[in-house]
Amino acid sequence: GSKRCELKYSAGEFDGEFTDVDVKLLTGRSHQIRAQFSHAGHPLDGDVKYGGKKRGDGIGLVSCYLSFTHPTTGEKLEFTV
Repeated sequence: GSKRCELKYSAGEFDGEFTDVDVKLLTGRSHQIRAQFSHAGHPLDGDVKYGGKKRGDGIGLVSCYLSFTHPTTGEKLEFTV
């Protein structure tokens, strides 16, 4: 009963404790990044639901790019951080 769940990633800078990772989702399953990284033995910082350690508020996950088609105008909207 499982569904296909794919992503691509590349590891970036490591500061001795944390690694920045760029992730590109190929499918859009709920909690996909959190679940897949936890399953690989690398839960996100602060993500106690998936095995990460609590270190303040929230989890170490930020979207740096988002695009979608506006539902009324049909215009493609893109946002970057």
